[in-house]
Amino acid sequence: FTLIDKSYSIQFYSILISPSNSLHLRSIQSYERFILENHLNNTYEEINGLPIVHWKYLVQTLRSNKDKSKIQILSKTDCLPEQRKVYQLILTFYFTLLKASEIQVKCPYLYELLYDNEYDAALWMCFDTNKQYLGAGDVMKDYSLKLEKGDFVIRIQIRHDKYDLLERFLKDNGGTGLTLHIEHRVT
Repeated sequence: FTLIDKSYSIQFYSILISPSNSLHLRSIQSYERFILENHLNNTYEEINGLPIVHWKYLVQTLRSNKDKSKIQILSKTDCLPEQRKVYQLILTFYFTLLKASEIQVKCPYLYELLYDNEYDAALWMCFDTNKQYLGAGDVMKDYSLKLEKGDFVIRIQIRHDKYDLLERFLKDNGGTGLTLHIEHRVT
């Protein structure tokens, strides 16, 4: 089965929302309780009407195919100074689009590291079932890719000079490995 996350934002003026400023609904939840409070004293501002929710993205969570994921040592031309070897982890993800969509590929774990990222590179490439190249990008940037209905493969290359740090991506998340998010723009 596929897990799907939906994200949205709600803006309030002079109104506080609790328990936090962010609400996250998961497919297993039928509702989420939140409380609106006006904490400004001596104001006549009232909550006019109901809050409006705007859905911007539908987020599809993918897990890598363990059989196609592997760590390899790179060639001598890819060595670091002092002949330190560089390893690459190739992760393969499969997904299906039921209709044409504009997507963005995100890797939440690596995305949060941004400039403090200890990994040399984290690049992705997207292919169709005929192995035709459709696009590529870096997990740190917001690259959009327009895809038609069908089945697709995304391969991610993550590089580092320490084998054990790459191996961790295969074992993390309860043994299911690194997750990938496909953000579908909702129109």
